[in-house]
Amino acid sequence: MKTRLSRALCLLLITVLAIGLLPTSVFAAASETFVYGTYDETGTWNPIAGDSTRYTTNDGVDLVLQKLASSSPTNPDEYTITLSAQASVTVPKTTSEELKSAAVVLVLDESGSMGWTNVYDEDGNYLGNGTSVLKDVCRDFIDDYKTNDPSVQRLVAVVGFESSGTLHLGWTDVNTAEGYANAIASIDAIYSGGGTNMGRGLSIANTLLSSAPAGCPTFVVAMTDGDDHSPNTARAEADAAKAAGATVYTVGVGVSGWAIQFLKEVASPGCDFSAEDFTGLQGLFDAIGQEITNVVAALGRGVTVTDPMAPGISVVSIGDPNRFTTSDNKTYTWTLGSAPYTSVDNGDGTVTYTYTYTISYIIKFDITSPDFANNPDRLANEITQINISEDEKYQFPVPQLNAYENVHQPEEEKKEEKPFIFPRTGVAVLKVTDSATGKPVEGLQYDLYRLNTVGGKDNKVGETHVTKADGQIIVSNATTGYYYWLQTEVAEGYAADTGKHVFNVVGPDYVTTEVALTPYTAPAAEIETPVVPETPAIEEAPAVEETPAVLLPFVDVDADDPDVLFVYENGIMNGVADDKFAPADDLSRAMVVTILYRIENEPAVEFKGTFSDVADGQWYSEAVEWAAANGVVNGYTDGTFGPNDSVTCEQLAAILNRYAVSAGITLTEGTSVRDDVSEYAASAYAWALVENIVSASAVPGAAASRLQVAAAMHAFCTLLAD
Repeated sequence: MKTRLSRALCLLLITVLAIGLLPTSVFAAASETFVYGTYDETGTWNPIAGDSTRYTTNDGVDLVLQKLASSSPTNPDEYTITLSAQASVTVPKTTSEELKSAAVVLVLDESGSMGWTNVYDEDGNYLGNGTSVLKDVCRDFIDDYKTNDPSVQRLVAVVGFESSGTLHLGWTDVNTAEGYANAIASIDAIYSGGGTNMGRGLSIANTLLSSAPAGCPTFVVAMTDGDDHSPNTARAEADAAKAAGATVYTVGVGVSGWAIQFLKEVASPGCDFSAEDFTGLQGLFDAIGQEITNVVAALGRGVTVTDPMAPGISVVSIGDPNRFTTSDNKTYTWTLGSAPYTSVDNGDGTVTYTYTYTISYIIKFDITSPDFANNPDRLANEITQINISEDEKYQFPVPQLNAYENVHQPEEEKKEEKPFIFPRTGVAVLKVTDSATGKPVEGLQYDLYRLNTVGGKDNKVGETHVTKADGQIIVSNATTGYYYWLQTEVAEGYAADTGKHVFNVVGPDYVTTEVALTPYTAPAAEIETPVVPETPAIEEAPAVEETPAVLLPFVDVDADDPDVLFVYENGIMNGVADDKFAPADDLSRAMVVTILYRIENEPAVEFKGTFSDVADGQWYSEAVEWAAANGVVNGYTDGTFGPNDSVTCEQLAAILNRYAVSAGITLTEGTSVRDDVSEYAASAYAWALVENIVSASAVPGAAASRLQVAAAMHAFCTLLAD
């Protein structure tokens, strides 16, 4: 493409995002409700000061990126996310005057089939024939392409082709009233009749390109609805146009087979578009118009922004669904569009252009999602970045939603309004109160242990801890895993706290365990009357010193359910809430392998990226790598693991079977044969039936419920212990 523009200017637009002038107020300080941060090379989110990130690109463009969050006034689980960017570059004044000029040749199909095709909208309303729809689309294209800046040239030429080629309009500036009227009149002159020879139209386009203004970006947009009669001629003419510096777009309507490949070969790389019928023609021309505007401003194309949603987050509304798209409802792609700009003449022969871009969408923070537990930071997104090239990418700050209040600071420190710093590792907090008064209890001794889920000795964390005046003990640097608090000395005036207070740390989070102690006062008779040795009853241990039977705190399972009790007491599984186990809910594949990884005491593992959908730095990354390295999991045939997929009964059987083999356990062969078990899991499922790891009533291909997983882990761990 012919140009005298600097490389820095070329990258101005492609370093930022799409559509709309952003008010200055958008760059004001964000609400104190939210904390913003970026991800480091390990995939860990770290808070930053302020709400924006600033970069200077490789070519000197000053870039400010923001990703602001605002809460919904009506729905506490919904947030509006606004991606925005400002980019500024200073260029020579003579260069800036060429910045927005462009020259486009429309090469349009006038074959007979264009007039034969009747077009209807999705409601069955007749829109006209193919030619009339094409005319409407081209008129809209010109309306969007022209500007209101009289100092800028927006040149258009119109060529038709059937068996021969016709020049309907030479170079005309549609930024002028006369030029615009002439362009619309030439579009109206398009007709249908004859064959299809795109090469004839492209030949005329090449003649026009040779007379385009020097330094002006040039484009060819060639549209057809059928097979070409002389494809080799079209290819040769298109190659000549590209050699002259033009970008060639092709638009196919209703084409298939070799015709699609033909249009791909005619077009510049990545510039071939197609639609099943004429109802899609408008969208194709809109997309091309956006790209041409980008190239005019920046002489670059194909830049995207990737915006993956964090676990437990779903997009419920998109402001511009044509530019913000997804194929999996997880990662959204924002295709670069055009943007308004402001310019400042610096008085020294240079002009500074500032482009501002924004797009908004609404997300829902779904606490009922199975992925909710995988997002302890309450982050809106994973790594969000603009991709200028394979080697040059820049991060947006990502907001933390419902930011945690730092309730662990003393009141006098809170008044100083110190900035909240989110922990990089877990923080275990024990808070003890008097059950009668609700006041904190000081001076109580507790030990903190990291739980060994199966066998072995639990590991004590630090020395014995003592509650402070606020009734709290705070232990930092708790890595992911299961822990429990255990009272080491009975407090004077209170009943003994005999429970194991188990909790789970997943990633950087404050995990608070609240304990209410019951005041205890010995009866007066026992205080005033000396102990009589002859009275055996007095010599017996008081009832408070007896360890009561452990009952589950969950209201949705039996209080003494043996399977749930086993996994709960051993820290293998917790509830989804303080009083709910959710026995019918599913469990993810990532959680299952994490349980086994913890049984192995989390050995060191090198992350190799075995599965394409398991990134380094996730809470389950090491567990999945360990499981893959030891043959515990194989993943799917497409190279993915599916960490968030619900584990099925047969997958659970196969995983536990492989783990048992890797642990050197002699397996009992099952003899049961079921025709509803997948071939890969048949022998493992038969074994699991024999060992009561799965029940006979389970459906092999169905998602395993949390209650079924609890029963499986109880039976499996018993097998390991034996």
